[in-house]
Amino acid sequence: MASPARRINGLFVGIFFLGGALGSALAGTAWDFGGWVAVCAAAAGFGAVALITGLAERR
Repeated sequence: MASPARRINGLFVGIFFLGGALGSALAGTAWDFGGWVAVCAAAAGFGAVALITGLAERR
């Protein structure tokens, strides 16, 4: 793999890990706040944001 490709891959893996860590932290906070319902609501909220962002980019 060429050097720029290695850097991009490393950046991707780092951001992926950071997203997982933030998601885990949010799930723990949501659990403390409202239990399973709050965790599901947070997940649905992230899904809705992803859907809206994806639809907005298509236009």
